[in-house]
Amino acid sequence: MTTQTSKKIYTIEEFMGLPLSAKRLELVEGELLEMPPTGDEHGVICLNIASELRAFARRHNLGKVWVTTGFVIDSTTPKPTVREPDVAFVISQRVPPTGKGAVPVPPDLVVEVTSPSDESAEITRKIQQYQKAGVPLIWQVYPDKQEVHIYRLSTNLQFETRNNQQELEGEALLPDFKLKVSAIFEE
Repeated sequence: MTTQTSKKIYTIEEFMGLPLSAKRLELVEGELLEMPPTGDEHGVICLNIASELRAFARRHNLGKVWVTTGFVIDSTTPKPTVREPDVAFVISQRVPPTGKGAVPVPPDLVVEVTSPSDESAEITRKIQQYQKAGVPLIWQVYPDKQEVHIYRLSTNLQFETRNNQQELEGEALLPDFKLKVSAIFEE
């Protein structure tokens, strides 16, 4: 369950200037959103996906992969949004110079791993925000069902489901990339 922490509206600069804390925060439409810590299963799934994506992207010089890193999804003032996808990929041509703070461009691929505390309305809101930002491919992972919902930019919340007998594909972003869904749930 995510929690709105205040009604103060923050800019991206104010958000990035907040002191470090043990809390995980996102900036959603100018407001701070506190996220509970993730668990063991969540971390293993993110590592499995990120390591496969990173190895493939590096081998083929396709782009850069991040884990739990803030991305500016909407810089509109007064209500900007900085989301922290579990795993994100940006193609080489769009990778910004390394810097401090949130990555200033939205990802090309977002992977979100659903936690037991995630509410369906918040999952939908994130997907809508990613699509509005132009993210072409989103993988929403459901560990309890051992499946992944695939959202594409042109589908407006319509998704395709892949179960643990099927594969995820990198499509045009990561040509020839394939990952068995069952492999992302391996310990």
